[in-house]
Amino acid sequence: DYRSLVHHYENAVLLYKTESIADIRKDFEGIFEQSQEIFPDTINPTWYQMMIKEVTQLFAPML
Repeated sequence: DYRSLVHHYENAVLLYKTESIADIRKDFEGIFEQSQEIFPDTINPTWYQMMIKEVTQLFAPML
């Protein structure tokens, strides 16, 4: 959508029968090998991080 295009500098590009498609695929496969799935119960924030989160949520509507 338009917001994603503007805020994330995305562009619409058509790649057809180019070498860059294979490069992009290899890049994604490398990223997936290095990454791990994170679940809500995986994250254990400290009390300090929780306090900062709560305080920032108070001011979020004003931004």
